Amino acid sequence: MSVAQALPRRATGPYVREAGAASMLAAVLFVCAMLAFDAASGPTDALRWTLAERPYPDWLAGPFAGLGQTLTDDQFFFDVLVLFALWAVVYRVAESVRLSWAMGTIVAAHVIFMLAPPIGLSDVFNYIGYGRAAVEHGLNPYTVRLESIAGDPVFPFVTWPEWNNPYGPLTTLSFHPLALVGVPQALWLVKVGVAAASLGCVWLVGLCAQEIGRPRVPAMLFVGLNPQLLVYGVGGAHNDVFVVLFMLLGMWLVLTERERLSGAALACAAAVKLTGGLILPFVLLATRRPRELMIGAAGTTAVLWGLAIVLWGPHLLIGLEQQRDVESLRSVPGLYAKELFGAQGPTSAMLTVGAVVMVLAMAGLLWHTSRGGFWIDGAGWATLSLLLVLTWLMPWYIIWLLPLAALSTSRRLRTATFALSLLLVLMRAPTPLLFD
Repeated sequence: MSVAQALPRRATGPYVREAGAASMLAAVLFVCAMLAFDAASGPTDALRWTLAERPYPDWLAGPFAGLGQTLTDDQFFFDVLVLFALWAVVYRVAESVRLSWAMGTIVAAHVIFMLAPPIGLSDVFNYIGYGRAAVEHGLNPYTVRLESIAGDPVFPFVTWPEWNNPYGPLTTLSFHPLALVGVPQALWLVKVGVAAASLGCVWLVGLCAQEIGRPRVPAMLFVGLNPQLLVYGVGGAHNDVFVVLFMLLGMWLVLTERERLSGAALACAAAVKLTGGLILPFVLLATRRPRELMIGAAGTTAVLWGLAIVLWGPHLLIGLEQQRDVESLRSVPGLYAKELFGAQGPTSAMLTVGAVVMVLAMAGLLWHTSRGGFWIDGAGWATLSLLLVLTWLMPWYIIWLLPLAALSTSRRLRTATFALSLLLVLMRAPTPLLFD
């Protein structure tokens, strides 16, 4: 007698759903592996935009070299689109996914992209470059441009040689140890660090979900299997993952009523990138001990930024000022400008409207939070508003939003996050879907 015949008809339902969920998780890992293997076959514009005509040594290809085939732009787009679809399906059936399955799949996917060569903009070499500029060449990492170290071994791989360092002091301090090893070793150290930080984000999402009474597995899958996080965040080794790590640490600490430590963690998030401080006012309105939180945030900010001024002088925002006016059609304002006005970028009027909308949205969301609204909802909608008005929107920026949407009580916010994630995929289609 078969198992299905031996068990009551109703009892077979959960097993069928679990089998279906397991097959979706296996499909995620299969597509991740195929994409990573093919990425190691050689440089393409789709994978390493600034490395397509640069050197491609064996140490850059990594351990997957020779396991895949040449990855075309069409295949890369298709793979990412399939990962998006699988992410959506896995989240839909998350109630049938066991915690051990979820964590096993998330860890395996992270390891795969950790071992893949850099995918997307090769900003990781900028990190190494600023560290080498400071340690090897004795230059100020905030005033130097990487074109000034054109003879350094890292220079053939850097992304933005003509821009100044736009990162916060905590990030810039972390660049310095990268100069103590060779460029190949530095690359893989960063990749390991980013993958570990990303897994830390997923674990903290689960802890936060427990504290607010939400199921852990759906929240962890929503963050940990997002295609932009995996392909670009972990694959490209972007430091935005550390912004989210400190942000989530601050959230968990405030949920467990350790406000002073929470303030310190949120200040560290802002010291990685200033966008990390966006949720601080929402946390401040929600906590029962705002004074303790402010002591932790103010003290940590004073130490980190004070140390930075001592080390590097009053030049910490030069890079941010340069990037303030950077525009791209691959953004929501850019898309509007192209489709509605036939322009090649957002107009000044659109930028003004976007700034006003962002200010009004923040004010309204903070007011709603002060009147008893759930602070994670408010922080999530504020982050979404920021992403919608940015004129320079990179695929991995959505990871700022993912944990907030995952922990939110708002289904609409999660739906909007899915929609934005899909838009970020479509914006980089090799065939003209959104752009000519």
